[in-house]
Amino acid sequence: MYILGVEFRVLAMRVATSVGRYLISDPRRHSGRGSANFARISMADIATAVFVDVMRLFNVAGGERVREANRSRYEEFVDMADQHLSEFRTHVTRLAGESDSHLVRSCSEVENGLAWVITRLRRGPALDRPWRDFVVIMARLGEKTNALAEVATPDYYASRRGEVLKVVERVLQQSQISISEQSSDEYVHVRHFAQQLVLDNMRETAAIAIATVRDDMDRVLAIPYFTIDLILLRRLVAPASQ
Repeated sequence: MYILGVEFRVLAMRVATSVGRYLISDPRRHSGRGSANFARISMADIATAVFVDVMRLFNVAGGERVREANRSRYEEFVDMADQHLSEFRTHVTRLAGESDSHLVRSCSEVENGLAWVITRLRRGPALDRPWRDFVVIMARLGEKTNALAEVATPDYYASRRGEVLKVVERVLQQSQISISEQSSDEYVHVRHFAQQLVLDNMRETAAIAIATVRDDMDRVLAIPYFTIDLILLRRLVAPASQ
């Protein structure tokens, strides 16, 4: 019965997601607060998903060991980032009539920032500036993405972040990472460790039934993985801001 319950919850989640995407794909198909709320939730999910994609590109470009291990898949990573950015832009166009000017402005800032970084990382796994400088850029973009998600759907976003905060704190207690690092190799080691703990924890609580992030068609892992990156980036830039 437990297994059936897990399968039913996963199926229900995916049905709800599919229906919601159908409703927001064409404004003529819906009306009311429910669809507007789902559109905002989708905005938070896709914005954080693109950021996680961009961080993957940055990490591969910024570390020798990571670059050698992932060079053959770099074009695939770029394609994933492009696809999610395209989805994000589609969501932004649907907010043209949104009365919340703060949300619209936040969307524009995040879209420009994500596009700027992808353009610089598209040519290949190499940075056009020192790794430290790019860390600061990504940290600022992370804060803008965080602000967008908080404005779009504060309750949902806080709930999703709450699922992983304790896990990430546990990882940080066991790991040391500093802005003095010259590449992303150590960062990726800590990041992957945290991601695996989050994935294992979510499986145990029956929140998801996927094996890896590549199976995450419904972006269940977008906000949890974004939360990991945001916390690690904040820790990296904190000494520089003091």
